[in-house]
Amino acid sequence: MDLITSFQCNEVNEEIIVLFKFVIKYEKSIGSVKFFITCILIWRFKMSHYESILITGGASGLGLGVAKHYSKNKNAHIFLIDINPSNLENAKKVCEEFGATIHTKIANVMDEEAMETVIYECDGIRPLDLIVANAAGQRPGSTSRTEDIPEDIMWATKICVNGVANTVFPALGLMKSRGKGHIVMTSSAASFVGLWGLPGYAAAKMWVRRLAEMLPTSYPELTFTAIAPGAVKTPLWIASNIDPNTGELKAGGQKLHPLSVEEGVEYYIKGIESKEIFYAFPPQLSEQLSLAEKLPYEEKMNLIKSFAN
Repeated sequence: MDLITSFQCNEVNEEIIVLFKFVIKYEKSIGSVKFFITCILIWRFKMSHYESILITGGASGLGLGVAKHYSKNKNAHIFLIDINPSNLENAKKVCEEFGATIHTKIANVMDEEAMETVIYECDGIRPLDLIVANAAGQRPGSTSRTEDIPEDIMWATKICVNGVANTVFPALGLMKSRGKGHIVMTSSAASFVGLWGLPGYAAAKMWVRRLAEMLPTSYPELTFTAIAPGAVKTPLWIASNIDPNTGELKAGGQKLHPLSVEEGVEYYIKGIESKEIFYAFPPQLSEQLSLAEKLPYEEKMNLIKSFAN
């Protein structure tokens, strides 16, 4: 395998490949020693971007996909936070095969005190430079997709609002003291126009979006990104939308063709690397939802209802 092929297998950015080809072309002019040093610097430029990464909901779905991507950097320390011990152990084994150092913590993001301890412990092992607040979940025992009861709304608030706050807020002072850091939060396409019968989830994901927009006013040293996925066929999406007995959409399930987890992860990584305040995917859906957001209320509600089975 030549060096260019090796770089491409490690998902190096297009610009880095172009630069590398330029160096090879002029190898004789710059000398073999300088050529070797330049190659090392290019490799390090790509692979050292994030070297201490904490991911909540890191044992499955998009969180695990993000962890696998950054685990290709053998210098990286990846901290996987999840509530499911067996999934967490499996995720650790998978990510370790890529070469990074993997740490795991069993924690419920809805537990403020526990999450503060986790954030400080992880930062003490290796100062965090990227946090991905991604954990989500469905209320145990909840099966409806047509009508949120108060318990469902409270659960969505606790996990999507409090869970993000409990992950992000303890890290703000730590990162500010170092003058750098990137905090990514998972919002949703539902932050544009909502999902029929799920007011708690839609409102919570809008809160995440607004938080990412406003935090730079208090923490200009840091970078914030809210990533809003459309439908992605994660284990959570399947549990929320598919009837386990029939394999068909539940009443109220999304009539949108979901992206595969692999496609979703590819977009999610692009969102992280963009460092934009708000990144929605797939691009065509975000454009459509941006227009839908401006519709009169009745038209908007009719549109939302049309997406529900």
